[in-house]
Amino acid sequence: DPLESEFQKIYDFYLDTLKLNEYYGIKPVYFFFRNDTRPNAKAGRSNKNFVIAINSGTIFHLHKKFSPGEINLISTKINLDENVIGTDSNTLIYQFALHFTFYHELGHLIQMSEISKNGFVKLFESKSIYSERKHLEEFDADTFSAISLASHVIQLYENNYSAKVNSLEFKKLMIAMCSAGINYILSFNGVQKKMYYFENTHPHPIIRITCILDHFLGYCQDYFGIGFFTNDLRADITVDAFNTSSKIFDAKSIENFKKQYSENSKGIRSYLHHFRKLEENDESLAIYKRNKFIES
Repeated sequence: DPLESEFQKIYDFYLDTLKLNEYYGIKPVYFFFRNDTRPNAKAGRSNKNFVIAINSGTIFHLHKKFSPGEINLISTKINLDENVIGTDSNTLIYQFALHFTFYHELGHLIQMSEISKNGFVKLFESKSIYSERKHLEEFDADTFSAISLASHVIQLYENNYSAKVNSLEFKKLMIAMCSAGINYILSFNGVQKKMYYFENTHPHPIIRITCILDHFLGYCQDYFGIGFFTNDLRADITVDAFNTSSKIFDAKSIENFKKQYSENSKGIRSYLHHFRKLEENDESLAIYKRNKFIES
């Protein structure tokens, strides 16, 4: 298989990452690829073991989607300087999208919820039944993943650029990160569905994208400060991320997002506010545990 070495690198990196996060009480912990050509990933507990499985189709899908033969990033606003960051833009955004997938599932493991305790196999067989708790945990996993990926990007920026002096390259990294998050959600079915709220196992993809971008950009703005990461810069990054995504991913889905968000923005913000109130002081959630660990 031409991607054999790529699968091995992914396996080694994510297994090491899981071991580094065992302080959350997720041990013994295992990682494997599931022989399924559909883009997807799952996390759960099986016989007291914690497990993350990424479908092999996820790797094939993302690797092809972001290959230089499929998309040309030279003319986009995420054409990063390869000599500075040590890799090309295509590889970087591919890694961002894959990391988002992984950290989302890690968030579910850290939750150690009753849903996860139902067993690993059942997670692959779950039906579209709405649960407020399930939606809460999906938002929490998205938040955990967004902040984890934002931390990666901040580290990448600070390791390769003089602190806060290269706003153009910083903006490119932010656009790449946001575009990866948008693509992660667009990889799944449902983005074309009519807006819904208290339905299905997962929140509507457009609501999830909104939540993810809020936390991506909010975390980075809090870290760098409003003096450097201005509100105007944040707005520019959001617009450029969608414009870039429209050029290199799926223009129809992006236009549908813009239309549905415009028509339902009040309902989307109200729905997110409802769940953010539920998140407050919920000690079972991954982001609560992450924040407590950082504070300690």
